[in-house]
Amino acid sequence: MERNAVAKAPPRAEGRVAALRALAIRDFVIVDRLELEFDAGFSALTGETGAGKSILVDALGLLLGGRADAAVVRPGRDRAELSAEFDIAGAPGAAEWLVARELSDPDGGACLLRRVIDAGGRSRAFINGRSVTLGQLRELGELLVDIHGQHSYQSLARPAEQRSILDGYGGHPELAQQVAVAWQAWQVARQAREDAERGQAELARRREELEWQTSQLATLAFDAGDWEAVNQEHARLGNAAALIESTEHALAALGDGEGGALAQVSSVLARLRDSASVDREAEAALELVAGADAQLKEAVRELRHYRDRLDIDPARLRELDARIQAVQDAARRFRVPPAELGSLQVRLDAELRQLDRAADARALAAAEAAARTAYKEAASLLTRARRRAATRLGTAVTEAMQALAMAGGRFEAALVPVAGAAGARAATAAGEASGGSAHGDEGVEFRVSANPGMPPAPLASVASGGELSRISLALRKVTSAATRVPLLVFDEVDAGIGGGVAEIVGRLLRALGQTRQVMCVTHLPQVAACAERQYQVAKRVADGQTVSRVEALDDAARVDEIARMLGGVRITATTRQHADELLRQAREDAAAG
Repeated sequence: MERNAVAKAPPRAEGRVAALRALAIRDFVIVDRLELEFDAGFSALTGETGAGKSILVDALGLLLGGRADAAVVRPGRDRAELSAEFDIAGAPGAAEWLVARELSDPDGGACLLRRVIDAGGRSRAFINGRSVTLGQLRELGELLVDIHGQHSYQSLARPAEQRSILDGYGGHPELAQQVAVAWQAWQVARQAREDAERGQAELARRREELEWQTSQLATLAFDAGDWEAVNQEHARLGNAAALIESTEHALAALGDGEGGALAQVSSVLARLRDSASVDREAEAALELVAGADAQLKEAVRELRHYRDRLDIDPARLRELDARIQAVQDAARRFRVPPAELGSLQVRLDAELRQLDRAADARALAAAEAAARTAYKEAASLLTRARRRAATRLGTAVTEAMQALAMAGGRFEAALVPVAGAAGARAATAAGEASGGSAHGDEGVEFRVSANPGMPPAPLASVASGGELSRISLALRKVTSAATRVPLLVFDEVDAGIGGGVAEIVGRLLRALGQTRQVMCVTHLPQVAACAERQYQVAKRVADGQTVSRVEALDDAARVDEIARMLGGVRITATTRQHADELLRQAREDAAAG
């Protein structure tokens, strides 16, 4: 499209907040440069087949942490750049997530996502200007946007997705998490009991070894502080004779005996006093020598005290030798430095206590029974909550199906008990075990009867593509109040439908737009006419390359676009009149409420 062009949204919807404010794309697939602004409510993206309508959804998916490769970079360009600005005022979960990770915008409630993919397939992601991982981008994306495309319709048939929808609708994800934690605790307790039963001989051998090791260390009575003191005392006693000799030599050299330094200093001091009495200039030297005399006398006194404290005690030295030898022998035996013998004893004592508990089969069995009871209590609460939610969900979706031209159709969320004892082996292979699973005592299976008189059967086996998209839309309508995600994006929602059903789908999407921001890629004029605003996606050739452009349509342009959708290449006055009638009727229906 034209460089630096901006497709602006029509006047903003009163009283509602647009979760997605703006989307910017550069050098992405066949998009050269694109900047879009969005408003609250229901917006439709239309255009000819192959114009690139789904490229916008793909770009949004990448901004929410989807996988990317070099193929998304426009040929001849170094990188593709994508960014989206969200208003998180209506997404408290996203706001809390950002605050918890110190990624929130300090200036207010905006959140800017950015992703750069280079021509080599490497990508970088940013939230509010700070680099993040793709995992973090996905976590935040799940709190901001729910994209429903062909793959999401297929995932609707998966048991995990069905269970998640029911638990979300019933408002008990936290209870489901408690069940998962209780299940894990039960499995840990069960595994501990089974390991103890299989390894009794090994446990006994290890326990005997630990008892001998801890008794040896207890007898040694090692203490790190005492060990340091013993080494200091041993060094002093071991060198006592040499220390005494050295001290005596120092006393002889410094003392006041004949030839001693103190005697010579005293003689010098006497002569200087005589000199100072005659010449005062000798007083400075006198003071210095007098100070040296005082220091020498103090040193002699300290040396005598030190000599008196020195003692040669062979018995005590032998005692210390024996203590040091015992500690060093133990250190070699246990293969640790002597200073670590104390911490080793603590570790071995702890392991022995743990083995004592592990060897207590009765205690292990009791712990397992308690964990199983805790799981069963939590699972029972979850089962009751699921039954209530399943009844409400089945009734509500069945009612929505009638409005989507599936008259007489029925929907139910069945609770299917997980494998019992007879099916324990198969259940274990599926991550479950007899008597329950990490997801509770039952699985969830969506069943549907698309035609009157037919019994409900699993969704995946009976629903066509068109039926599946309508059932998905009915589910989204019913469950939208339970989700906190502020933006719903639908791609291929109108697959396999047309005529009156398309008009009903359009009305339903517009109704969803009263509480959520809704975007829908559609090829049906009846759906587009129900949108509060419409964007046209087209492609053209510029400088020998195909590029996409997007235009926000005013009322007159909407008539032309819907006329094109109705009549194909040749647009007549009749098709324009029909398009204008579709838009007028949609506005009247919306006003009537």
